[in-house]
Amino acid sequence: MPILDRKLLADLKSAKIQHLRSGGGDAMFWPGRTPGSHRVDYDRVWDVATFRHNYFAPALVRAQLSAIRVHDLRHTAASL
Repeated sequence: MPILDRKLLADLKSAKIQHLRSGGGDAMFWPGRTPGSHRVDYDRVWDVATFRHNYFAPALVRAQLSAIRVHDLRHTAASL
């Protein structure tokens, strides 16, 4: 899906340039976190379960939304 928003493209480009392993073909865009902290660790993969538990589920509660899956956001975006 093409990204057409110029601001978003600029932000993504900036994030990629600032990436510790910028230019590396195998550099992960979404790095993991050091266990027990929120420190970014580029040697670890992004853990969906931790994201869901620590960030996504609490955000749904604060927004007073029913439980949905992260994948459901993709379907919503496609429908919109």
